[in-house]
Amino acid sequence: MGLPADSLSGEALLALVARGDEEAFRALFRRYAGSFLALARRMGLDGAAAEDVVQEAMIRVWQKAKEFDPRRGSARAFLLTLGHHAAVDEVRRRAARPLPLEPDPEREEEAFDLPGPGLDEEGHLDRTRLGEHRRPHLVVAPGGGEPPRPPPGNPQNLGPKGPFQAQGGAP
Repeated sequence: MGLPADSLSGEALLALVARGDEEAFRALFRRYAGSFLALARRMGLDGAAAEDVVQEAMIRVWQKAKEFDPRRGSARAFLLTLGHHAAVDEVRRRAARPLPLEPDPEREEEAFDLPGPGLDEEGHLDRTRLGEHRRPHLVVAPGGGEPPRPPPGNPQNLGPKGPFQAQGGAP
């Protein structure tokens, strides 16, 4: 490349990146990494996650530079959109992760319930504490035939015809 990459416009740099120019890619990184990092932090991501967003955004810049059309918007808008999408994806990925079973001392209010009423020491439902009348159960007819008939006068036992029929339930 004849001119220093840092002196070129964002549009020119994107055109060069679309052709695989690594020097132009490094110039875009120097120019936009700070914006991507700030965007990720404004969206509530910590240092390591925000750095992951910068990396993911730059990967997307490399992959999608050919899609840039200067008639549709500026290079800055295109690049910041890629950075925003990377940050939103990271926020969603973090929100989808299950919370640990053991509470983090700093985030106890978000942890799962510990054993208490209705749970045994391992955190499983304790059927004896719940009481037999509150537990619905499933009756499976042997061989897939008709299930046993419900006791007369029990409207709770109205279920679909077939090999399974719900019985019991809360009054």
